[in-house]
Amino acid sequence: MVFSKNEKVGVFGPRGTYTEAAALTVFDETHFKFYRTIEAVVNSVAKNICEFGVVPIENSLQGSVTSTLDSLVNENIKVVGEILLPIAHVLATDLSERITTIISHPQALSQCKSYINKNYPMAEVLAAASTTEAALKVAGGIYENAAAITSKRAAIKYQLKILDENIQDAENNVTRFVIVGKELKKPTGNDKTSIVYGIINRPGVLFETLRPFAERNIDLTKIESRPSKKKFGDYIFFLDFGGHIEDKKFSDALEELKELTSFLYILGSYPRAQ
Repeated sequence: MVFSKNEKVGVFGPRGTYTEAAALTVFDETHFKFYRTIEAVVNSVAKNICEFGVVPIENSLQGSVTSTLDSLVNENIKVVGEILLPIAHVLATDLSERITTIISHPQALSQCKSYINKNYPMAEVLAAASTTEAALKVAGGIYENAAAITSKRAAIKYQLKILDENIQDAENNVTRFVIVGKELKKPTGNDKTSIVYGIINRPGVLFETLRPFAERNIDLTKIESRPSKKKFGDYIFFLDFGGHIEDKKFSDALEELKELTSFLYILGSYPRAQ
């Protein structure tokens, strides 16, 4: 992916997050603008405060980041790229040897659940807005005898003592981040497309919406449902597939799909992460 070095980039922060590490693989940190929530990052792009934004969307252990999915539906923006980043958590403290409280982002806490239960079964577990915010709270002495599950980068930045490394429950812990912007990317020959659509519920309708892809031998890499938030039992569906909507095979599939849905929104066609 090629982006200008002078573009303002909204990043789920504060400094030291895994999102910042992902963004650094593509953008120059000189123009980073940090936001406390994923919604705020996406909104900064929608309101033209930033040209691009970087947010987590999926983890190999814990699945989708639902706040990102919801934000993509609610704002008129596009996914223009993706980044895959291996995640290695550390347990860090402000030199306290007796840990009675562990703080982190809910996804990180889930990714380290077995470690916590085995090593700190009596500890109080508290949620933070991000793994780096957890580090900041521990460094600031807000809680006594507290430790943060955070990145090694954040622990070093905020001068915390690292008690243990690689504490996630599975070694193959990877988070997928998306770059959001305003315009669709042109085909590269190795692309992915993300869409979201709604259906009018009736027997067999979900199967019918997948048929256009199966008949054209299109590789579906993900399908997930989320509540529409309009009424109980009403769902929308997120779908990823290999290919770009400018290619006829894929555009034909989407034209056929459109006839079966209550709405269809192209979230983006973008280069597939290597």
